[in-house]
Amino acid sequence: MSVPAAAIPAASSGATGTRCCPRHAPERPPRPPRKSGMGFFNSPAPEPQPVHRAGKDLTCAHCGHTAFHAGEAQLNTQGLTFLGLDWLNGTADYFACAQCGHLHWFLQVMP
Repeated sequence: MSVPAAAIPAASSGATGTRCCPRHAPERPPRPPRKSGMGFFNSPAPEPQPVHRAGKDLTCAHCGHTAFHAGEAQLNTQGLTFLGLDWLNGTADYFACAQCGHLHWFLQVMP
């Protein structure tokens, strides 16, 4: 036997307007859209670019796309992290495919 929703009392939560359970909770208003940009400076994200490495144009190994977002990442090791010397770890360049997101990593090779 089911009880009508009107017969279920509201939780005593004061002025918040919540009900006794999620089923009887009021509808939430839609969230405002997020601002475009990248973090603190709120500058627009750079456009994906073609990449040329080691004498060749880079194409995505997954989808064949030719435009990428570039970045640099630190390659942490357990020993240097344990000693608090993360800044001594090496870095690598990465390129994220603008179409599927597949990552391509390149170590910075010394000549």
